[in-house]
Amino acid sequence: MPTEPARLSSRCSTGRKAERNLRHDERLAVYETLLACSSAGALPHGIFVTLASKLSLRKGSPTADIGARIKENSGRKKKRTAQQIKEAVKSVQLESRQTLRAMSEQCQVPKTTLIRFM
Repeated sequence: MPTEPARLSSRCSTGRKAERNLRHDERLAVYETLLACSSAGALPHGIFVTLASKLSLRKGSPTADIGARIKENSGRKKKRTAQQIKEAVKSVQLESRQTLRAMSEQCQVPKTTLIRFM
């Protein structure tokens, strides 16, 4: 028997844009609510829209998959650390460090990366 679902935060009443991903406890609460509404393994028609309006979510948010796809370490992994970039810049001679274009050419680090780490 499912336990009482955790209290879901009201996302729309705060005035800010609704977040894209639900927290794990919110996903679990939605899942338990869907389990409580199901009969003979089938959900009634329109339950997602009803549940979304009741819990102040978008109608596509409640799903039966409770595993959040984005947990902690997401996004592109860094190719170079700040220390590696610093060492690459220091290894370039002073004459070649006069412009960003020349420095990026000599230390083999993109110019945009050098700008980001300035």
